[in-house]
Amino acid sequence: MESPTLWLTLLLFPFGQQFSNPKSFLLISPYLIQYFNRTVLYPLRLSRNKNAPSNGFSVSIALITFGFSLLNAYLQA
Repeated sequence: MESPTLWLTLLLFPFGQQFSNPKSFLLISPYLIQYFNRTVLYPLRLSRNKNAPSNGFSVSIALITFGFSLLNAYLQA
């Protein structure tokens, strides 16, 4: 659901006006590290944990989150 925030930021950031500014790298780095953890590392940890509850959630919530993540990535990048 939140993967667009990671990959869209990585795709859009090099085309931004502040790409060559070192301060922009300093500011975007924690953002990308946090979303890398949320979209890659945390789900892998959950899938390896056999004791974790597997509660489902609705598709509408996943779609809303996906749409928000697209908007968020566009605004951040």
